[in-house]
Amino acid sequence: MKTLLAGAALAAVLVWVGGAVGGGTTVPYPGAPQPPSRYEVQRAGFGTVDSREAIGAVVDVQQTGGTTQGAAVPAAVEPATGADAMPAEVEGTSVDEGQPGQPAATVDTVVPGPAPWASAPVRTGAAPPPVPAGRAAIAVDEASGTVLYDQYGHVPLPPASLTKILTAIVALENADIDSWAQSDIESAEMAGSSVMGVHRGEWFTVRDLLYGLMLPSGNDAAIVLGRKVAGSDAAFVDMMNQFVANLGLKESSYRNPHGLTASGHVSSAYDLAMLSRYAMQNPRFAEIVRTPTWTTSGSRAFTMGNVNSFLYTYPGADGIKTGFTWAAGPTLVASAVRDGKRVYVVVLNSQQKDLDAQAILDWVFANYTWPSEG
Repeated sequence: MKTLLAGAALAAVLVWVGGAVGGGTTVPYPGAPQPPSRYEVQRAGFGTVDSREAIGAVVDVQQTGGTTQGAAVPAAVEPATGADAMPAEVEGTSVDEGQPGQPAATVDTVVPGPAPWASAPVRTGAAPPPVPAGRAAIAVDEASGTVLYDQYGHVPLPPASLTKILTAIVALENADIDSWAQSDIESAEMAGSSVMGVHRGEWFTVRDLLYGLMLPSGNDAAIVLGRKVAGSDAAFVDMMNQFVANLGLKESSYRNPHGLTASGHVSSAYDLAMLSRYAMQNPRFAEIVRTPTWTTSGSRAFTMGNVNSFLYTYPGADGIKTGFTWAAGPTLVASAVRDGKRVYVVVLNSQQKDLDAQAILDWVFANYTWPSEG
């Protein structure tokens, strides 16, 4: 009975947060993928929505009369100060902040990650670029790796759970997706975390853990995956930092696999876009991030929902990850395809991350022309 009451109370809080702060609901486009009817992370054996990322980044999503409704994110978050304050740049790296809306000079002339496989689009429209509410934002063309929009995109900032993009691709490239991992942590003890909901001693496949990492944004799944792949938290973080270094990403420094606030745990919008461009070339990664729900098949069977509200509200959206901590604010890496052209948008520390990403994508698709193929 207490469980039911607690669940109902939390659901009411989420609805209130969405309505009072979000200022209304967002009706998705026709044919949008159907989200789960209840956005509840399975935690401690019963359904709950965890505090920080759930309230900060998702919100209540429910089916009402066949129409999916999603609310916006909460009120402003004060940046961290003192020991928790994040640097303006990674030590030893010079960055060009650029001007709002205008592509900055990139740090390297070589595009990090996969070599470009098409020519860059050309700006043909005269409309001024949008001004997002976020601290930083960037748009990158997938095929060419060209920056199409930039607002302080080379400034390292706390990424929150966008960290899990890196965790996922490192795990995918270093573990058998159908191999088993045993949890040595208890999600019920992870107060203040978004969780997949694993219990100590339970077994799940790497596949289940990857869905638990990317859909409900499970910090518990991040830790279990890291220990499965590298044997220890520290060793996995070393792998993460080596991975981004190998990609040529110079504006990132990671301290953990989940993205909870840690001094020096930062990445730039540019690095996150280029990391996502790399990760999306992996078919398994791309499949995971566009999936609305996943049911585990390990020690317990339970269903998890994808908390990325952008996936359900923007035409052509197919990923990637949302995040939130008090230091980072709401964060988002969005991927969308139009006329066969994919563009990545990263928004950091924005109280209207989905709207910012939508405005930037709409502007890019309306004001750039891609070279004809063939």
